[in-house]
Amino acid sequence: MAKSLQIFVPGKAESDLITDLDVHFAKAEKGIYKQLKEWELNGRYLAGEQWVKWNSYTNELIPAKRPPRGRIQVTENQLDPWYWDRVSKLTQSRAWIETIATNIEGESLNAAEIGNLLVEWMYEHYHMERKFADSAKTLCLFGTSFLKTTWNSDFGDEIMLSDEASGKQKSLGKTGDMVVEVLVPHEIKPDPSAKDMETCHWLFHERGISPEVVDDYFGPDAVDGAEQWGVKGSSAVLQRLKTSVPTAYTTLVTSYTSDLLSVKEFFQLPNKKHPKGRRVIFTGKKILVEPEDLPSFYLKEAPFGIVPFYYYKQPFKFWGDTTFSNLRFPQERHNKVLSRLTEQVY
Repeated sequence: MAKSLQIFVPGKAESDLITDLDVHFAKAEKGIYKQLKEWELNGRYLAGEQWVKWNSYTNELIPAKRPPRGRIQVTENQLDPWYWDRVSKLTQSRAWIETIATNIEGESLNAAEIGNLLVEWMYEHYHMERKFADSAKTLCLFGTSFLKTTWNSDFGDEIMLSDEASGKQKSLGKTGDMVVEVLVPHEIKPDPSAKDMETCHWLFHERGISPEVVDDYFGPDAVDGAEQWGVKGSSAVLQRLKTSVPTAYTTLVTSYTSDLLSVKEFFQLPNKKHPKGRRVIFTGKKILVEPEDLPSFYLKEAPFGIVPFYYYKQPFKFWGDTTFSNLRFPQERHNKVLSRLTEQVY
């Protein structure tokens, strides 16, 4: 997002566009309800809240029935050490990319050396070690994480051009810089028919942004009538996740509170109706930036600028899975047995 953008005022055609996007978003939200159950149960079990049940009617967790008088509920969290053990194994070695010379000539060797220096600079400049660690935490708990890259033209140094006639300098803007961020799976709403990113025809990225930031980027008119974050569906899950995961993990889901505004970014691949694809940023019934074609610089492997990482990939499904989900039942049995033994002892 570029700073100080002017809000786009929709007409009838744009209102129809928002209606079409709302239909797509409703389908996408419905398509991830099954995943929401797994994600929130995993988050609560990791946090030690293991006497809970999933309400399929309201798509939320509810506390289990209180035990009868004289019975107790004991929780011994065996999943926490497993989780951090897996995270440490994924982060103990540094991810690395190395450029190799194609021949032994000087020009090729110099190019390979410059390539390695560039990779090292990017790794440090974009804090990739920390971001890979955050991605590993997400993988072990939810099975899927995402890295998203965008271009911010407001970053970087000012570019000045000297006018020889007047002797004055004119600003041509800033150099700009790439932004790399880790996304939790709750923020991604894909095409329900997608089996992977390559077969995903369209996708939403929904995030919660404070009213102040929305005002800075899109102006005060964008705040009025904007949709509140955390009202329904997966947004409500993110709102609760702040208190359902360990402190070390909340860096990924922090500040998801009800006072944030929901800003959605919609991507669609080129098709017969939209030959160049499309990208739309909107909130509620307002389009924040004039709709544009899908940026052509996105790679084929990441047509939306979003790259998924999986703990292990589920066959023929968009989402990954994690062993953590399979360990919930043994953990539940362990708590019940321990509770009965404790009752007998005390």
